[in-house]
Amino acid sequence: ESVTVQATTATLQTDRADIRGELGSEQLMELPQPNRTYLGMMVLMTGTTPPGGQLSGGTNNPSKGMTFAFNGTGNNGATVRIEGVNALNPWNRAAQSYVPSIEAIQNVNVATNANDAEQVMAGGASVNVMLKSGTNQVHGSVFWYNANSFLEANNFFANQRGLKPPPLNNNNAGGSVGGHIIRNKLFYFGAWESDWNHSSDSGT
Repeated sequence: ESVTVQATTATLQTDRADIRGELGSEQLMELPQPNRTYLGMMVLMTGTTPPGGQLSGGTNNPSKGMTFAFNGTGNNGATVRIEGVNALNPWNRAAQSYVPSIEAIQNVNVATNANDAEQVMAGGASVNVMLKSGTNQVHGSVFWYNANSFLEANNFFANQRGLKPPPLNNNNAGGSVGGHIIRNKLFYFGAWESDWNHSSDSGT
């Protein structure tokens, strides 16, 4: 009786000097995160500071785009491209004009150091977001996430005072679909996501 264990590792990168990491669609879809945006997964990359705005960050909203930095550079140093097109807000270099839904992302490639000439205009990390495309087979997804104050635990001090959790009803729903128009030649893919948030808060 014998047991054979085989393992393979990624080949050593010898053709270029840049340092890079990648987030695949499986990581984006399967790993838990509070805001369902690829920016929230940046913390998995070596050398990153935790993205700012994690509690309020979301998708499809420039005001909710998170800020991030790598290897000690500032938030304004990074460049974000979606399918090769610059996605940074021209009036606020630290924010994106558009944050695609993770349902629509194939992979995210981040070059963090020693960038090649192709990564011009990046004073820090160069983030390249590639979107999904259609295939010869029809495929898609549907999701609906709900966070409700009726299902949340109360904090210790509120319980002592007889207070209930503040009202919250957050619904994050959407889906995607892709396929072919002409087999092997013309394809389509679309994704949609929406966030309805009914909540209250108080402050002094």
